[in-house]
Amino acid sequence: MLAFSGWNVFDSFAYTMQGQGLNMLMNVFFGPVVNAARGVAYQVQAALSGFTENIAVAFKPQLVESYAKNEFERTKNLMFCMSRLCYLMVFVLSLPISIEIEYILNMWLGGEVPEYTSIFTNLILLNMLLGSLNLPISQAIQAVGKIRIYQTVRSVIVISALPVSWLILADGTPAYMVFVVLIIVNLINQPVSMFLLRKVFNYSYLDYYRKVLLPCLLFSLITPLIPFVIHSLMGESWGRLAIVGIISILFSAGAAYFIILSKDEQYLVKVFVEKVKNKL
Repeated sequence: MLAFSGWNVFDSFAYTMQGQGLNMLMNVFFGPVVNAARGVAYQVQAALSGFTENIAVAFKPQLVESYAKNEFERTKNLMFCMSRLCYLMVFVLSLPISIEIEYILNMWLGGEVPEYTSIFTNLILLNMLLGSLNLPISQAIQAVGKIRIYQTVRSVIVISALPVSWLILADGTPAYMVFVVLIIVNLINQPVSMFLLRKVFNYSYLDYYRKVLLPCLLFSLITPLIPFVIHSLMGESWGRLAIVGIISILFSAGAAYFIILSKDEQYLVKVFVEKVKNKL
């Protein structure tokens, strides 16, 4: 599992240990075909992770500066905004890939797609989506500077995927269940991280739910509808891939404006659009 560059050395160590351990488990329990599928799926993740890294790089100095100036309300709003944008970026990029995964893999690999590749990729994309919500919390705690307990607890949760994965694989479960374990670990990690952040930085769980989790959930339920309908009505082709991709981006942009963005952020978008219109 790749860690975002916005995380510090403890996060990188925990995720490196997790990734290397899972590699060893896959090699022990499965053959080269399953490991090839896992490698392809992680290549897709690596291609997308850079976008969220860029968001982290852009927000981190502002988080640190606002907290250092005791502008705690601004720090909270930046964390919320970063959470929504990270989630939005991963979702928008993942949606057309997930819908057209079979066609994309067949094109990319010349029709020789290792078994499990599509399900591995979709599960990794889902795990990446969940992980995108945790990155801003890590950034906020780093801005506060009280990271020892947070990093210790996080590392234990992340590395716990190894013994759990070993147990289920030893019991004969399919290879994709390893990625289900990673998703469950991320689902546990999120509320624990929120709790630990609340210990060192005063913010409201209700505010986080209303301004981050609920908008992201509604956006995730609404946005895929039209792309999925188009996918189901058209035959497999370059044209369908292009249309699904374009519609996914356009519909996501519209849904994001009304569901994801706050009123202040909507105002900034309007100002930006007006500036573009005036230049044209």
